[in-house]
Amino acid sequence: MKKKGIVFCVGLLIAFTMVASDLALAAEPKEIVIGSTLALSGRFKGIVGEFDKLAKAWTGLVNERGGIYVKEYGKKLPIRIQIYDDASKQENARKFYEKMAADPNIAFFLGPFSSFISNAAITVAGKHKIPMQMVCANDAVLFEKYNYWRVGTLLPAEAEWKSLLPVYKAKGGLKTFATITMDTLHNKGATRGFEESLEQNGFNVVYSEIAPPPTKNFAPIITKMKRANPDAVCIEALSMGFSIGFLKQMREAGFKPKEVILGHVTKHVIDALGPDAENITGLAYYFDGNTQDHKDYNEICRRSGFTWGEFMESSIRYWAYTRVKAAIERAGTLNRKKIMDTLWDMKIKIMGFDSYVVPTGYGTLGTWPCQVKGGEFVSIYPVEKALKLHRFKNP
Repeated sequence: MKKKGIVFCVGLLIAFTMVASDLALAAEPKEIVIGSTLALSGRFKGIVGEFDKLAKAWTGLVNERGGIYVKEYGKKLPIRIQIYDDASKQENARKFYEKMAADPNIAFFLGPFSSFISNAAITVAGKHKIPMQMVCANDAVLFEKYNYWRVGTLLPAEAEWKSLLPVYKAKGGLKTFATITMDTLHNKGATRGFEESLEQNGFNVVYSEIAPPPTKNFAPIITKMKRANPDAVCIEALSMGFSIGFLKQMREAGFKPKEVILGHVTKHVIDALGPDAENITGLAYYFDGNTQDHKDYNEICRRSGFTWGEFMESSIRYWAYTRVKAAIERAGTLNRKKIMDTLWDMKIKIMGFDSYVVPTGYGTLGTWPCQVKGGEFVSIYPVEKALKLHRFKNP
């Protein structure tokens, strides 16, 4: 009887070991899943509507190289980005991030486009303690309240235009500026920061106007702007319809300032204005270079069917992708808390520049100047290159 009892116990132990082994294998993920929403439709489609292709191209490139190494499992795992269309609406993003938060396979969140929509998404990340790497989001409101579960990629919105100042100081020829800003939190922050920097560097802002997003008739604003007679006009708007409408009406009014600067510029401006887009100055999150990051970024753009100049915000997303990959590799696990700790602490190089997070949660990615040349966007960074290539639109 005692012998039978021993045999039974040994058999039970073997069975338990086999079950435990099966459970351990079941717990080991077959892939790393990142959850995100994108404005694949709605008012922001013109800026990021092709970025589902970018996500597929990036994950494809990573997976071709074996995936992302996770020390906890002693191997590389493939990565997949699950994307829902938020249709450029905050309430849709909140709904989809809540849905993804209920999925235990989601290891990580990537933020949506715009600070407005991200403001809803980060509340979900904080509520469910899921790491979120924000992407195109840098308005102050996102960082006013402490939220450990979100970090940014970008510098503050107020710093977006500052990369133009070294060019204009070195080149000369401009003294006075006028600005028109679409009435959104982000646009107003970017313009405010630029105007303050201009004044601090000896330039004068002679006219400033904030217009509602639905504005169609810019004639009264253009008339006042012409009277102010600025050397340069700056248009800051997330809506390409807003920017293109203003530029067309400015042309029709015969208003030709020496320099025209457009924030959030896209290929839609070139398509709409044709030859009249020549020498419009813009701000890009990319500059020409030869690092592996430059090569990988241009490759995923190629696979997505566009160039960096056609969708300027695509480079921000590449930076965010790179930070996600590095955080998982350095954490060595898919444990959410350890990944979030790593996102806060790590400092890496992307395209030759340092990428890290400051205590408030902002990132370090800023803009670099570009210009429309021959129907394409051309990087004019650094200053030495700008001095050779930059041309005033109406010299």
